[in-house]
Amino acid sequence: MEELARESISLMAKPALDTDGPKLSSSGAVFIMLKSALGAGLLNFPWAFERAGGISTAIAVEMEELLQVPELRLAMNLSQSVPRGAGGRDSEAFVVEEEQEKYIEVSGCWGSNSMCLAARHNPRRILARPHKILAEVPLPSRPTPPQVSLVFLISGLVILGYSSSISGQSTYQDVVRALCGLAVGKLCEICFVFNLFMISVAFLVVVQDQLEKLCDSLYLTVMATAGAEVPHHWYMDQRFALFILCVVVILPLSIPKEIGFQKYTSILGTLAATYLTVVIIVKYCLTEHSGVIYTPTHSTGIGSWASMFSVIPTICFGFQCHEACIAIYSSMENKRISHWVIISVTSMFFCLLIYTLTGVFGYLTFGRNVAADILMSYPGSDVVIIVARLLFGVSIITIYPIILLLGRSVIQELFLRYRRQRAVVTQSYENRTQVALTVAWIAVTLIIAMFVPDISEVISVIGGISAFFIFIFPGLCLIFAMQSASVSETVSPRTRLALSAWGVLSVLCGAFIFGQSTTIAIMELFNKF
Repeated sequence: MEELARESISLMAKPALDTDGPKLSSSGAVFIMLKSALGAGLLNFPWAFERAGGISTAIAVEMEELLQVPELRLAMNLSQSVPRGAGGRDSEAFVVEEEQEKYIEVSGCWGSNSMCLAARHNPRRILARPHKILAEVPLPSRPTPPQVSLVFLISGLVILGYSSSISGQSTYQDVVRALCGLAVGKLCEICFVFNLFMISVAFLVVVQDQLEKLCDSLYLTVMATAGAEVPHHWYMDQRFALFILCVVVILPLSIPKEIGFQKYTSILGTLAATYLTVVIIVKYCLTEHSGVIYTPTHSTGIGSWASMFSVIPTICFGFQCHEACIAIYSSMENKRISHWVIISVTSMFFCLLIYTLTGVFGYLTFGRNVAADILMSYPGSDVVIIVARLLFGVSIITIYPIILLLGRSVIQELFLRYRRQRAVVTQSYENRTQVALTVAWIAVTLIIAMFVPDISEVISVIGGISAFFIFIFPGLCLIFAMQSASVSETVSPRTRLALSAWGVLSVLCGAFIFGQSTTIAIMELFNKF
């Protein structure tokens, strides 16, 4: 988020000679972008891959299809020449004679590029166990979806950097207000606070899930009764543990105005995400997967399309660093737009790599049984997984007060502005308002987190709101920027028309994603209750 980015800038940037503000290098900008994007959303990606119907469909929604890579396209073309058996798939592996030294083809593997590559690099495994390999391949039994590619995610970052340069503003809300007007600026503030609120709920849901496993593991360790059923006492309930944690730890950290040492520990989110990715890959390589089911729940029809589009909120939430990008761009040494494009592409590439590896190997490990929180799929007694739980728990506990501070500052400013119209704002009134808002924020988010079934429901809502920051507001900024007098003098009419059309397309895509994601989230929530 923006405050995390600013604190990271103050720690990483080197002093400037010509200005008072900190200046970021290219590597520092990429790191802070990754730090802003990677976090709790990573836990939901394996479930999103399962929900989309398999690896191929999920990656197709996540980015443009990988079939544009010549090597993969050649492998696919070769595999399409394989005759199918009566059941629709040929269970025999064979070597393509023309490319014997390079490609090993398996009938039915054209639905998964990763399996084709696995066959190419490990032919003995294919020839020795063809039936098992074929069982691991998710079939492409649904139509190819409209691509939600990284082009939109990167273009949003580029547009926001360009908007910051022409408006002279250094925060997301100020840029939107300066270019789009006061009304859109107010809408941006409302979405900003609501997004922070739902992120706080998601954080508490993640902590509650980890507390459930940790409490069970602690009980079995203390009682030395491995394999026994854990009794359900009220003091061992994860909701009670979450309540105690909020009162004893999170509330004292959230009341002060200054975030203090939290800015130094916010890097734990990136560390936890990277550690989890490595653990998931290693666990997959060391685990037997003979009984894992990969068949998608919905293979055809409307249900398949709905489940496929339902993963878009997870992608939006996972890649969302747009609120922090303006603060990062404003603090960079090199503010050329071409350089900012390179920073944006590099950051999104590394995010894509981490999220895709986690989603692919998490899905291949558990198949249809993967939980909405991938850590909940692993046993509670695994020491390596316990470390991952602790990393995510500590990172969330230290980042939660920063998220609360951002949301509280916006709401408190409204109270103080209303108070100034009637009376003098005293320090005691400001302090009381601050404490009351902090307690109310924690209490409401805690109550919601206790009764939310799993993190996927929260991410569905957050992903819909994220569409405003990734698609709608950048698109509006581009449209209004092309109409400004300063841009009209330097940009040709044809270019302005093309960029305005792209802005309209971005707004329409964002509106569709918001409406679709929010509707599905509400319908699924009602169905679960």
